[in-house]
Amino acid sequence: MAVSALLLLILLLPGFILQASYTRGVWRWNSPVISRPLTDQIPSSIISAAGLHILWTAFASFFGVIKYDVLLMFLLGNFGHDEDRFPYALATIAEHPYKPAIYFFTLYTFAAVAGYVAHKAVRRWHLDHKFRFVRFSNEWFYLLKAEITQFSETDNVEGEHIGTILGAVVHHKEDYLYTGIVIDYFFDKEGNLDRVILKEASRRLLCDDKTTPPALRRIRTTL
Repeated sequence: MAVSALLLLILLLPGFILQASYTRGVWRWNSPVISRPLTDQIPSSIISAAGLHILWTAFASFFGVIKYDVLLMFLLGNFGHDEDRFPYALATIAEHPYKPAIYFFTLYTFAAVAGYVAHKAVRRWHLDHKFRFVRFSNEWFYLLKAEITQFSETDNVEGEHIGTILGAVVHHKEDYLYTGIVIDYFFDKEGNLDRVILKEASRRLLCDDKTTPPALRRIRTTL
């Protein structure tokens, strides 16, 4: 059973690699994706892995890289009556051990490259603005870049995006309202907004809203 579980993981791994490289592109702290639990990724990983294996086995069949009967034996943990087929399965792998290694190494590499290329294509041609099914899961990413106004289901805003102004309440013994132009931002490992870097930032006590007239409130800002 342990061998079967390990083999199943090896077979599904291309699907997980494809998803990870597609959602993150070149990994960075302001990636447009929120990490999902592994259990949520299993269905799509099975479909992705199946498609990749069908494509890759079409190439591998020309070189005899994979013996499907041996693969099924290890996957099912069934080597025939009294396991009389086990020596044959083991000998087949031992005869050309480099072939399975080449198959899986090239498949994993292809999955990573394919996911990255798909990520770049979606972002370059703004396909995520037009189609929900290729859209990334982190709404903060689109909000801070002001791309949410370009979604096909919203009223598109004309003109070039110059910058995003952010207002945020931060607690330092008292509550302060910070405002400024967003120049960079970072997410934690779950994809939640962690830090924002502001240019031309100003702050004021939030409690001043209760005591300061509106005309003076706009003036009394301190860096």
